[in-house]
Amino acid sequence: MSSIPASDDRAFSLEGYRQLLRGLKAIGYRCATFSDIDCAGRDMVLRHDVDLCLGSAVRIAEIEAEESIQSTYYVLLNTEFYNPASMQGRGALRRLLELGHRIGLHFDAAAFPDRAAELEVAAERECALLENLSGSSVDYISFHRPASQLLGRQGRLAGRLHAYQPAFFKDILYVTDSEGRWRFGHPLDHPDVQQGAALQLLTHPIWWTAPGAGPIEKLEWFRESLAKRTRSNMAMNLKPFAERFGVNGENASPV
Repeated sequence: MSSIPASDDRAFSLEGYRQLLRGLKAIGYRCATFSDIDCAGRDMVLRHDVDLCLGSAVRIAEIEAEESIQSTYYVLLNTEFYNPASMQGRGALRRLLELGHRIGLHFDAAAFPDRAAELEVAAERECALLENLSGSSVDYISFHRPASQLLGRQGRLAGRLHAYQPAFFKDILYVTDSEGRWRFGHPLDHPDVQQGAALQLLTHPIWWTAPGAGPIEKLEWFRESLAKRTRSNMAMNLKPFAERFGVNGENASPV
C-alpha cells in the first residue's frame, strides 16, 4: 500500500482539498455509498452538506471529478441562502450529476422535534421535491443541525438511509470539518485513517472555496458576495433600481 504523499498544503482551500483527496487515495481508500460501504475495508463515504452555496458545491465537485472521486451532495430545500428551484439552482444540480456525483437531501428536522410521524411525512415530501428538481433519485438523507436525539437514530427515514445511523456514525470513523476546523486534527494525521479504517468524511464546501484565513473571514466573504448577487438580481428585475444604481446595482450600498 502506498504511503501518504508529503504535502505542506493543509489549508482550507481548493488545493488543500485536492491534496486531502490524493492523500486518501494514496493509502488505498475506495469511494463508497451508505448502501455499499464495507465497514471492514478501506471504504470512505464522502458527504457534503451544502449549507450556504450551491456554486461552492460545484467547484468542489469539479475537483473530485478531476481526481476520479464520487461523492454525495446534500441539498437544503428549507433555507434562505439559496434556491435549488431557481434557474441557477437547477443548473447547479444538473452540473453535480453531470460530474458523476449523487444528490441527497439535507433535511432540517428542527420543526419536528418530538413528532416522528410528521418527520417521516416531511422527509418524504422534501425528497420527492428534490427528485423532481434534480431529475435524479434521492436515496440518502443527512440532518441539518441535528438535535441530539437524531444522532445515532436507528432505522431509515422516509425509506432512505440517513447519515446518522449507528452503522455510519458510530460504528465507523466519522470525521467532519464543522465550524471550519478539524476537531481532532487533519484527517490524514488520524491514526485510524492511516490504518485504513472505514470512514464517513463530512465536509462543507464553503470552507474550501471561500477566501480568508479562518471561518469568520470566509463567512464575511460569503455575506458580501451574497449582497452583490442580491444587488445584481434586483437591477436585473427592477428597472427603477437599475436606473438609480446601475445595470448591475454596483452603486447601491453593500449593507
